[in-house]
Amino acid sequence: MEDMKMEYETFMKNKTWDLVSYPNEKNVIGNKLIYKVKFNSVGNIEKYKARLVAKGFAQKYDVDYEETFAPMEKMPAIKIILALSTAQGWKVIQLDVKSAFLNGELDVEIFMNKPEWFIKKGKKSFMCKLKKSLYGLKKAPRAWYRKISAYFIDIGSSN
Repeated sequence: MEDMKMEYETFMKNKTWDLVSYPNEKNVIGNKLIYKVKFNSVGNIEKYKARLVAKGFAQKYDVDYEETFAPMEKMPAIKIILALSTAQGWKVIQLDVKSAFLNGELDVEIFMNKPEWFIKKGKKSFMCKLKKSLYGLKKAPRAWYRKISAYFIDIGSSN
């Protein structure tokens, strides 16, 4: 329950969606709350995780999306970066961005049913018009990649 509450607070803080009236003649996708148990290296329970995912398989080509995208690392690039960091004495760190996909902004209109646990007084029959990407959406990887790429380009140009 605690992680579900944190997930909800993350949605609200990121302004992930707007509640709107049912959009006539628009594709409305569903969602599902996924629960996971995370274990540490010894095998003990580290934490419980809840994540709301969109049922992206219900999205329609040329309506909700036009292309899919899967960013992939290239081993030669990783080898060059590691070799450079070793030669220059740079520290290499790993970074995990919490709720990464929630940071990507959508460039298409996507409507989703309200999560059943999301209760807003007087808005029972409303839908979520997504402003940010969610896990499961066909556009989510691309939206996140656009956001993180712009961030790294801004950092690089300011140095």
